[in-house]
Amino acid sequence: MSRPGSRSRFLLRFLSGALAGRLTVALLSLFVFALALKYQWLSNVDLKVYDLGTRMKSTAAYSDVALIAIDHHSLQTCFPRPALPVTRHLAQHSRLIQRLDSAGVALIVLDLLFDQADTVDTDNLRSFADALARSGKVVLACALESHALSDTRGGRVATQTRLAHPPEELREAAVIGLVNVPLDQDGVIRRCYFGRVFQRDYLPSLSSVVAALYTGGKPPVRADRSDFYIDYSLAGAAERIPYEQILDGDNWQESVKGKIAIVGMTGNGPTDTHLTPLSQGGEAGFFKISGVEIQTLAAQTLLMGTSPRPMGRAVAFLLGAAIMVVLGLGVRGLNAVLGMVVTAAALILLVVAGLLAVAGSSMIIPVGAYAVGIVGTGLLALSSRTAFLRNLAGRTQQLLSDITKDMTEAGTIQRKLQPKELPQSDRFDLGAVQITCREVGGDYYDVVDLGNHKLGLLVADVAGKGVPGSLIMANIQGTFRHLVGKSASPAEILAELNKTSVGSTSPEHKFVTLFYGVLDYDSRQLQYCNAGHCYPIVCSAAGKTEMLKESGVPLGLFDGMSWPTGHVPLHEGDVICIYSDGISEAGGDDPEKQFGEDRIAACVSKNCNRPAAEIKDCLLETCQEFVEGASFNDDWTLVVVKLA
Repeated sequence: MSRPGSRSRFLLRFLSGALAGRLTVALLSLFVFALALKYQWLSNVDLKVYDLGTRMKSTAAYSDVALIAIDHHSLQTCFPRPALPVTRHLAQHSRLIQRLDSAGVALIVLDLLFDQADTVDTDNLRSFADALARSGKVVLACALESHALSDTRGGRVATQTRLAHPPEELREAAVIGLVNVPLDQDGVIRRCYFGRVFQRDYLPSLSSVVAALYTGGKPPVRADRSDFYIDYSLAGAAERIPYEQILDGDNWQESVKGKIAIVGMTGNGPTDTHLTPLSQGGEAGFFKISGVEIQTLAAQTLLMGTSPRPMGRAVAFLLGAAIMVVLGLGVRGLNAVLGMVVTAAALILLVVAGLLAVAGSSMIIPVGAYAVGIVGTGLLALSSRTAFLRNLAGRTQQLLSDITKDMTEAGTIQRKLQPKELPQSDRFDLGAVQITCREVGGDYYDVVDLGNHKLGLLVADVAGKGVPGSLIMANIQGTFRHLVGKSASPAEILAELNKTSVGSTSPEHKFVTLFYGVLDYDSRQLQYCNAGHCYPIVCSAAGKTEMLKESGVPLGLFDGMSWPTGHVPLHEGDVICIYSDGISEAGGDDPEKQFGEDRIAACVSKNCNRPAAEIKDCLLETCQEFVEGASFNDDWTLVVVKLA
């Protein structure tokens, strides 16, 4: 019989061992979290959470800034050719400053680089400098630019940074602000500088200068922080007035009175547009806006004091330490499944907290570092349960096997949904083929005998591949089969299919391209509608080809759309080739390396005297030779009709 003292010692050792195991997990996960916080692991996660939180914020309103936009129309009407660069047209800018001054603006900001203004004739430059001096409230832009230099010693390329700033005459008459903004690692602009040091001189940013002057201060000579986050919820709050209206129009004065007027290019194409966390029409993804719009938002952010602020490192570490210790002590004592559930719940709560922090209190939490620590805690706890992990691996393998089997069966079912037999007649000849790049695909073709010597020809393509595309296409097929029996015209068919697509497409599969034509093989007439699909090719018996370019927007983008109807007269021996972009874009994403429409037309023309099935086979073989035996990177669909 054991003595009471030995039982107590055993219990003590057991409890101390369990506690030591939990503390080990907690301390190790805390160490991983500290490294992740210091070296900004998974910083991309932080950016994604920030972007989503920004889009959740309610739109703010601020009316003390007006954007004077040099849009495309103003560029054409206000500046004699060559219009660019607009900084050479100093007379127009002088008149603009005078007009804005007379309207009582508080501050005029020219977000234009006048670094080459000294090449303008002396009289115009002096007149512009006088206009700046008379106003006394103009801010001009400067920029740090990098230029590639040739290193003759090693043949390598070196980079030199220079300051592009206005000539001295203009600097003496105005205040200067820097327009450079930092790019995040994904090329998106989320922040703006307070200022930067260049050759020991501090250059305040344009937005810092504007905010200081408008509130009655002086341009800053130094900042505690190097940059700040732009509050993109202010997008659209500033009134937008075309440059042309200020220069020659009326009824704009009240819109700028007492405000900051920021002047800049918005119609210069892609050369001055940048990715931002904004989304267009509420959809996910980035949206490009012009540089002057970014500067306007940066100035508004400083004026309102609504810049999102990153959580302090000390606060972030203390909060993370508390989370890691609690999880480390708790998860280690749970069974494997419950531990995974708790870890997943902690990750979900973390992401939600990050989104709410950005959207509600403009606080940026280092979600990536916390996620690394939480996942580390879960993995450390799971690592002690090897039996569970082996079981999980077996179940995962079985699950993957089941998924593979299901996908194979789904592919078989989808292929059975395509036409089993093509209509036959001595008046026409048919050939069709479809090759999916995955087990299931997003292409669909159909050939329907409509009676009265008419054939319905349809080829469609969902913007996406795999299971989602196949489900959307199955919906399209069911609707089409229901409609085609009602003797509807191509335009009516597309209108009804669009209703189906608008309700069923997802953000990742936003639209469906579709061609539907009705071929009257008795009168040899083709009536068709094209919703953004590849242009079909018609080839005469003599080998002359043309494309049917009557087209409209794809299905699923907008409700209530209509499509133009094309009519094509045909002749004996003519070949109609309808295909998906899996053929024309075979070979990769680079247009220069793709199979292309010209090769399709050439192949059809070369084999136009063969039966439709042989034309189809020749085109398939030619395309396979072009990609050198590689698998197609998109679904491949082809329908060939030859009139007898």
